[in-house]
Amino acid sequence: LGRKKDSSSWMYFIEYHDRDGNHRTVTIPADKVTGDGTEWLSTLTSSGYHCIAGNKALLEKYITSCNPEKRIRIVTRTGWADTAFVTVAKIYNQPHEGEQYQLTSAAKGVTSQSGTLKGWQEKLGDLLPNNPLCQFTICVALSGPLLNFVPVGSGGFHFFGDSSCGKTTLLRLASSVWGSLQDMIRAWRTTDNGLEGVAEARNDLLLCLDEIHQADTTKVASIIYMLGNEMGKQRSTRTGQARAVSSWRLLFLSSGERSVEGKLKELGKEYTAGQEVRLASIPVKKEDVVDLHGFPDSGAFTQAIEQYASEVYGTLGDAYLTRLTAEIETVREELPSKLQTYAETLLRPYPGCSSQVKRVALRFALCLCAGVYASHWELLPSSEMELQQSVEKALQEACRVLAP
Repeated sequence: LGRKKDSSSWMYFIEYHDRDGNHRTVTIPADKVTGDGTEWLSTLTSSGYHCIAGNKALLEKYITSCNPEKRIRIVTRTGWADTAFVTVAKIYNQPHEGEQYQLTSAAKGVTSQSGTLKGWQEKLGDLLPNNPLCQFTICVALSGPLLNFVPVGSGGFHFFGDSSCGKTTLLRLASSVWGSLQDMIRAWRTTDNGLEGVAEARNDLLLCLDEIHQADTTKVASIIYMLGNEMGKQRSTRTGQARAVSSWRLLFLSSGERSVEGKLKELGKEYTAGQEVRLASIPVKKEDVVDLHGFPDSGAFTQAIEQYASEVYGTLGDAYLTRLTAEIETVREELPSKLQTYAETLLRPYPGCSSQVKRVALRFALCLCAGVYASHWELLPSSEMELQQSVEKALQEACRVLAP
């Protein structure tokens, strides 16, 4: 038997051998097994369980009469559950004693792996030094799991520039931290309703939205607010009862040929300070590739990143979560002061800056914290000083775009 932390949403975990003799485990909500419904039986039979016709009532009686001693803590979304971190593929810092965690969400897994950590480091990691924007992008990708421990709200960064300047390549580089490009990157061309489930499935991780020019301009502002406010709309069931509201914590990356302000001006809308805080625009140029690392030009460099990102992915995120959960008590204790120190350092060139610049700088500082942890754990080749300089440059570019 399993249930949530508040003792709600009880579920049966039913183990059996299917018709081929394979061991299977199927989860069925307890409220589905009682009554006249057959959905629970369809779930079992479609997964290979053999039930003789006419024995539904007997099977129902058996299931509901069982009271196993073992209990499982149900988790319905990825991310932190106490000191454990839950993904579809793996649960980090799973308790060895007592109740274990089990993710029951039907959402498609986001995190996935191909290749090895060493392969990621040799192919993609070795391209980071002397390329500040690439370093900053990796820092952003690693920041999601830290949101749980500091008062920094969800938000993102929008890369914009001319066609073929490398902005989408940066999203693919970021995606390689956690999973495949197909799973990690979504198009702006979606409804805000559809994006709620996508955001919840990436809770405490990363969301990438590509090509803002394809988005419905009337929806851009509401999507920015929705993602930054960390919850979806309140809806009702067919019986009029309130549905559970989707919620999340995450950082997101966006790309497009125009800044968010430029996109909103298509509809004659003003880009507000609240939107700037939630999604800061950063210009991208081909010249941002400072060190080609042996490639003949920036085009070949970006093509290499895209190829490598499709070959080796997910291993850096896996190693990062392994170390983060192993040292969670230390991180939880020191992160607030580390964040404040970095934020003050980043803001030194901007005395008397506006409150929105300060709030945006706090998110940049969180990205720096994530990158520094990865560097100290020898997961990234960049030094703390290099990472700080890359985040400082990204903030400088964002401040050029921010409204005065």
